[in-house]
Amino acid sequence: MRKLAGAALWVGLSGAGAIAWAEREAIKESARRLTRVTEVEVEGLERLSKEEAIRWLDLPADASLLDAPGDWVANLEAHPLVRGAVAGKTPPGRLRLTVEERRPVAFVPSPVLEPIDVDGVVLPMEVANRFPDLPLVHFEGAADTAILLELDRLARVAPAFHAIISEIGAKAGGGLAARLTKPSVTFLFPYGVEPSRIDQGRRALAHSVGAGRTPAVVDLRFRGLLLVRQSEVEP
Repeated sequence: MRKLAGAALWVGLSGAGAIAWAEREAIKESARRLTRVTEVEVEGLERLSKEEAIRWLDLPADASLLDAPGDWVANLEAHPLVRGAVAGKTPPGRLRLTVEERRPVAFVPSPVLEPIDVDGVVLPMEVANRFPDLPLVHFEGAADTAILLELDRLARVAPAFHAIISEIGAKAGGGLAARLTKPSVTFLFPYGVEPSRIDQGRRALAHSVGAGRTPAVVDLRFRGLLLVRQSEVEP
């Protein structure tokens, strides 16, 4: 009798547990329906279209704001033009994405000229069509991201100077050597050079050109000194 009672109790508890489980699943499904992704908002796009960005997300048909967006973000970041992405959510059904696109900072010969971004990632050639005046960067061996970071910094803090850099590379002994377009002069300077220091060099260059003596080198590497030389050969 006790065995039958125990069995009945176990069956009753199992049945109650199954009902509770079914109720929880029904609540979860209802919540997923109420938070189904119905709109995708994408910010930060310049060259990548919204349609392509959404396609790369590879959202499942039943995607919900209750889902962790990590896999979707990883899918989008696999795109060659995407440097990073952050996802946000606005209930009941809007998925928000903020995208940072990869932007070329230079051309690198490999052996044809290819656009490269600040991380050293070679970008599709069609990206370069919007940036025809990028400088050519020369590496000694593997891509040196320090040069690329410095180019990116100069584009922000000294855009007029950055715009006339034709070629750039590391200088033996430290610092950088940048060949300008007009006039064809080499500027030598340390990493992190201040914009005011660049302005001093450009004023010295303008003075020399105005006096009819276009120099070969303007050297800003030494603190407190500004050297203008008529020869590429260092003394």
